[in-house]
This record gives sequence, structure tokens and C-alpha cells, in this order.
Amino acid sequence: MLFAHNDKNRVSKMDKNTLKAVLLLVIATMCWGGNITLGRAISADVPPFGLTFWRWTIVTTLLIAFNFALFRRQRHLLRAHWKLIALVALTGVCIYPAFQFYALRNTSAINAALFVAISPVIVPILATWLLGTKVRALEILGIAISTVGILVVICRGDLQTLLKLSFSWGDLLMLFCTFCWSAYTVLLKRVPADIAPMMLFASTTALAALFVLPLYTWEATFVRPITLSGLTLFSLGYTTIFASLIGYFCFGLGVKALGPNTSGLFIHLIPIFTTIFAIVLLGESLHTFHLFGVAAIASGLVLSTWAAQRSVQAPTTQPVEQK
Repeated sequence: MLFAHNDKNRVSKMDKNTLKAVLLLVIATMCWGGNITLGRAISADVPPFGLTFWRWTIVTTLLIAFNFALFRRQRHLLRAHWKLIALVALTGVCIYPAFQFYALRNTSAINAALFVAISPVIVPILATWLLGTKVRALEILGIAISTVGILVVICRGDLQTLLKLSFSWGDLLMLFCTFCWSAYTVLLKRVPADIAPMMLFASTTALAALFVLPLYTWEATFVRPITLSGLTLFSLGYTTIFASLIGYFCFGLGVKALGPNTSGLFIHLIPIFTTIFAIVLLGESLHTFHLFGVAAIASGLVLSTWAAQRSVQAPTTQPVEQK
């Protein structure tokens, strides 16, 4: 009885941890849905590389200032794993946000959302290759159901819309960004648990600012410099607080808890939140296909998360059954 009681406590604790991870991932995708909406709105007015450089410079300064003691304690871990941390910074913190803003200047909203929807399909492939992770049948089913839901929203309930899509170099850039984000999602799982999430975030943002500095210098010299204005300050404020500090931190914790396959599937919520923001803020109409798409995506997320939780619980319940 004692073993069974302890086992129930473990399962209950894992249920709470799963719900917490799901909430963190929902918050992250909500922040990034707003970021894509903002990116489309400011694409013609705010230089993308300048915005990315100052965004990560401000975030790094804030993180190190408030966590300097922790940074000193863990600097040996950062040095020991600097190659992995640099790759994490390059893929998901430098390339993805910087070039996504740039791609949004040369692609439609539908195309951008379509490429974002590809990420949950790429993540399991990379996870199998880099981590040796096995993709469960229920996860595949969850990905399929969620993908159908996102396609319904993207094409607004008319599959003919997908056949009429035209692609530009901005779409190719968006596809590259999506691949980098998928790699970032998988690589996060390889970061040692000894490195505090706050330190991982601070080190990747610092490296991302360094990586984007040459592009920012080129942009400021040959294209246009970033200028102080109300729109620039608002953009920096949103990307710093919501899309960076809250979004990346919540997503990193979610990946640690649920793994890359399940966490990557939550990216499907980004176009949904973008649509919601458009309805609430821009006065767009709510249609039946929106509801169908949200229901399908939610079903896929629940199924995939449940499958991931079952795989975690299996090792703890099996010995009790044998006893």
C-alpha cells in the first residue's frame, strides 16, 4: 500500500508539472503570436537587425544585472558547454527572430503562418536524429490532427487557397527560419540540467547580440539606421518584455519538462493567437473555420501531451505492478 500511495503521489506531481509546462508553452506562444502581428505592422518602419540587436542587448543587460551572483557561480558550466550554447543562440535566438522580421517584409501573412506550421513536423525528425528520441504513435496522431487544424485556419476553410499560394524569396527565408527554430527546440533538450534556465537564457541572448552585430552594422551603414520614435520604443518594449523575457523563458522551461516533440507542437498556437489578436484588435470577424481549427489543434496538443506523460509515468508504475 505504501508503494502504491507513493506511486500515486508521483503521478499526481507529474500531472501538476505537465499542466504547469502546458501553461508556460501557451504563454510563450501567445507572446510570439503578438510578435508576428507586430512584425507585420512595423516591417516597413523599423529595421529588423537593429531591432534584434538592441532587443537582445537590453535583455542581456537586465538578466546579468539581476543575476550576477548566479552568473559567477555557473560561469564554469557555460565555458564547458560553450559550443552547444553558441549553437542554441545562433539557431533560435539570433537567426530565427532577426530573419523572421526580415522575411515578413517579403511574404504574406498566410505564407508565414504556413511555414510556422511546418515546425512541429520537423522537430520529431531532428529529435530522432540528434537525441535518439522515439516518436510515439499517439504523438504522430496528435501532430496530424493539429496540422489539419492549422491548415484549416490558414486557408480560412477553403483548401483552394493553398493551391493559389505563390512563393517568393521571403518564403524561402521563412522556411530557413522555421528549420532553425526546430533545431533550437531540439538542442534545448541537450543542455545540461545543471545550467540554470536564467543563465542559459542570458548567455544565449548575449551571444545572439554578438552574432547579429555585423548584420546590424551593415544595415545601419548601407540601408538605414534604427531611429528613436514612438513606434521603435514600443517595438523594443514588446519584443524585450513579452517576446523575449517571458516568451523564451517560458518556452525553455516547457521543453525541459515535456521534451522537444510535444513542446514543438505548441508552435501551432502561434497562428491561432495571431488570428485572435486580429479579431480583437483589428475588428476581423470570427468564422466557423476558426472554431474548427482551434478545436483540432487543441485535440492534437492534448493527445500528444498525454502520450508524452504516459511515457514518463511508465517506468515508475511498472515495478509496482510486478510487486
